[in-house]
Amino acid sequence: MGSEVGASAAGGLMSSEVEEMFSNRLKKRYKHLSKWARRAGVFAFRVYDGDIPELPLVVDFYDGHLHMAARAGRGVLREEDLDQDAWLRRMGLVAGAALGVAPERVFVKLRQRQTRREQYRRLSPTAYAFPVREGAVRLWVDLQSYVDTGLFLDHRPSRLRLAEVARGGRLLNLFAYTGAFSVHAAAAGAETTVSVDLSRTYLSWAEDNFRLNGFDEVLLCDERRGPALPEGRGHFLWRGAVDRFLAKARDEQRRYEVIVVDPPTFSNSKRTVTHFDVQRDHVALLRRCAALLVPGGLLFFSTNRQRFQLDAAALAPGLVGREVSAQSVGEDFRQRRPHRAWEFVRG
Repeated sequence: MGSEVGASAAGGLMSSEVEEMFSNRLKKRYKHLSKWARRAGVFAFRVYDGDIPELPLVVDFYDGHLHMAARAGRGVLREEDLDQDAWLRRMGLVAGAALGVAPERVFVKLRQRQTRREQYRRLSPTAYAFPVREGAVRLWVDLQSYVDTGLFLDHRPSRLRLAEVARGGRLLNLFAYTGAFSVHAAAAGAETTVSVDLSRTYLSWAEDNFRLNGFDEVLLCDERRGPALPEGRGHFLWRGAVDRFLAKARDEQRRYEVIVVDPPTFSNSKRTVTHFDVQRDHVALLRRCAALLVPGGLLFFSTNRQRFQLDAAALAPGLVGREVSAQSVGEDFRQRRPHRAWEFVRG
């Protein structure tokens, strides 16, 4: 994983001191979190999230593997004379040694600011994929191919909660990514799930997740190529823009007991008419979603925009909501919450 970097600018410390600080912090957090994870049946969790300001790293544990990401332009990575790749590889070795993970099971990535289209770009032609258990389901993760692994660990509690709410009903999952919310709902007994996303890559991944859990009859629909989304029970993947799906669902008078809305902060896909900005556009989006809820239905909304301000007064009449950010994260995200979340019920 590369050679050692001689010196670090992290607070003027030498690299050996930085490595010792990082190693000790990892050991302390892992000792605490692994006990919680065993009790809770959690096999993938966050171990380190920029705990030391000078070390802008995120380390996640995936069932005996480590996935480590760093953001350029923060902490030590701001230094122009630092060989970032070599430094990251070295810190990956330190992390692996601290937690007893072999070097070949440690995956390190440098995160740059990206457009949504670049998020889909493969980083490696070779995948490193395996399933991890989460509650009653198993979900594929790939630690090598893309910037993200296919599973957002911070939404684990919400996936488990909403699956139970959707039991026996219909769930709509917008900006569905790899379909984890939908798979959980299906496993809990939801009669119908619809997962909407623009990415063929992620919807194919979602299909694999369904099949991994014994749901072989999954229908993939494309707004351009068909087939049309059928009526009735089943599990459906719909490739297309969320705004066009919502218009179609309104015209067809479709209704759902649970709607999950976890949009990107920004999106500028060529397949959408306008660019999406969650701060600017959340009211219109949530009002359109609320129109598809049955009375008493639940709308879950989340965003990772740090300075997001909900315009509650402008939301649909009869939509009663509460912020659930604190309840929506597990023990591994108590120190630094990566998102804010709300639940709304249609009266």
